[in-house]
Amino acid sequence: GSLSGGMKRKLSISIALLGGSKVVILDEPTTGVDPCSRRGIWEIISKNRKGRTIILSTHHLDEAEVLSDRIAFLEHGGLKCCGSPFYLKETYGSGYHLTLTKEKSSVLNEGECNSSTVTATIQ
Repeated sequence: GSLSGGMKRKLSISIALLGGSKVVILDEPTTGVDPCSRRGIWEIISKNRKGRTIILSTHHLDEAEVLSDRIAFLEHGGLKCCGSPFYLKETYGSGYHLTLTKEKSSVLNEGECNSSTVTATIQ
C-alpha cells in the first residue's frame, strides 16, 4: 500500500537523520501534516538531536519553541533577531505589536482616521 502524507514526511525525516550527520537541514518539516503526525515528527526530531545541529525552517512559532535551543527570525533575507525561546519572549513579550502609519490626504474626512476610531475597529 501507499504511505499517507504524514508517514512519507516521517520517513523522509528519519532517512535524513539515519546517516548520523552532524548537521541536518529540514525545510518546513511539518507542513501539510495532521496534528498527530506533527507531534510524531517533533518526537522524531527531539529524540535524534543529541550531538547534532539541526537547522529547520518553520512558520509555526510553537514548533520553533518546542524543537529549538535558539530561534532566528529573518526578514527580507536579513537576520532580524536571534536567541533562545526564553530570551525572545522576555525581550519582545507576548501578544501583538501593531504599527499603523497614516498618510496625509485631503480626501479623508477628519473623523475617519482618529486613534479612537481605529482602536475601536481593531478591537
